[in-house]
This record gives sequence, C-alpha cells and structure tokens, in this order.
Amino acid sequence: MLNKLRKWHDNLLASNAAVHYERGPSGPILEEWRQRTFAGFLRHLMRLEREERIALISAMKAWYRKQIFLSQCTEVGEGLKVGPDPIRVFRSVTGKLIVGKDVILYTPCEFVVTTHIFPESTIEVGDRTRIGANSSLRAAKCVKIGKGCLIAPWVRIFDYNGHPLHPGGGRIGAPTPPDEVAPVIVGDNVWIGENAFIQRGVTIGNDSVVAANSVVARDVPEGTVVMGIPARVALRLADLDRKTELKPNLVQVTNSAGADAQRLF
Repeated sequence: MLNKLRKWHDNLLASNAAVHYERGPSGPILEEWRQRTFAGFLRHLMRLEREERIALISAMKAWYRKQIFLSQCTEVGEGLKVGPDPIRVFRSVTGKLIVGKDVILYTPCEFVVTTHIFPESTIEVGDRTRIGANSSLRAAKCVKIGKGCLIAPWVRIFDYNGHPLHPGGGRIGAPTPPDEVAPVIVGDNVWIGENAFIQRGVTIGNDSVVAANSVVARDVPEGTVVMGIPARVALRLADLDRKTELKPNLVQVTNSAGADAQRLF
C-alpha cells in the first residue's frame, strides 16, 4: 500500500497542480514524502490548517481529473492545466478531441463529440486558450477554437441544435438533419464574454470580442465587438481613438440609430 501511495505522489509532483503547494506551507509535507518517512508525512499533514488540507486535496483532485480527461482526448499538447471539478466528456469512438499546448480548463466544463450525424466530428482547442467554468462545447461536425482565446464561464458553443427545427415527424427522439449542422470556427485571440451562445455555422474573426449574454447567429468580422440578441457589430476596434482616455471597463459605442451610448462589458 505504501508503495502505491508513493507512486501516486511521484505522479502528483510531476503534474502542474503540485507546483503551488510545493512552494507554499505544504512544502514540508512533500519533502517528508520524498524522504519516504511515512510517519513524518502523516504528522505534518495533521498539523496543517484546514485551508491547507483543502488545498492539498484540491491538488489531488485536479491531478485525477486531468488523467481522466487525457484518456478521452485524441491529441493533447504539453502544459495542460485543469481544475479539481469534473470535466464531462462524451466522445464517440470515431470522434476527435484535440487540445493544444498550455490550455487551461476551469472546471466543471463539458465537451460533447457526437458522431451520429457525421462519423468524424471534431472539437479542437488551440494553444494557450482558456475555457471558463460551466462552459459547453458540442460538435456534430466541427467546433474549432483558435489560439490565445478567452472563453468566459457559462459559454455555449454548438454546431447543431440537437433536435430538428421542422416539427413534421415530432422532435422528441428525432436526430438533427445533416443540413442543420454547420461548423463553428473561432479565430485567434478572441474574447467571448460570460453566458454568450455561439450558434451553428458561425465564424468569429481574429481579435474580436463577443459581449456577455450575446447570441451570435451570424459571422463576426475581425477586430470587432459584437453584442445583443442577435449579436450585431457595436464597435470596430480599429476605429478606436488611441489618444482618447476611456474610463476603466467602459467602451463608448455608437448604436444603429447614430446616438452615442455607453455599454459595460
């Protein structure tokens, strides 16, 4: 049993989750464990404050969740970091889940790769992208997230509706028709705000921003800010006057009627 615990700890030390705790107050615990003094390990563990014990358990959970997620991916880059809460992955055998380098997943989150419509559906997450907690990516054909993207919590990115739009034969239990599935492409350096919904067939250009609570049903040009239901272009970043001092977290935009407005992100 002790050998199994030591093997588990060696794996934990090799993971990103252990780095913080090795440098903090939990450092003596890891040092005792390296020296194979099991009694010392238990002694230091019991002396920890409640918060430190919780933090160490959280690191253990994060390592465990990461191993499960890795087993579900077809390709994974180095430097993946995940949180301690569950990551729900539903991937059919022929589906693909590809994750780039230095990706951070704030948990819980969800990845669904279904192949009941197209046999080689794919979800791809680019390098250095961060996905917020309670976000969901679902692909029946292709969902591709670019490099360096920021995806806030509660974001939904689906390339299919889940049920047919036409009520003819009934919607319950009926599969989505192939013509109602369209890839979603998110470019590089895109920021998607909290609770946004990206619908099927949408392409979001590089360097764009999707405001919180927006429903994006049309393509988003590069370097723009979109907001609303349905989302419309509210600001072109290239038009910003660099010499104008803006208040923190406040962007001045012009609405469709031409009147000046102020919107908080």
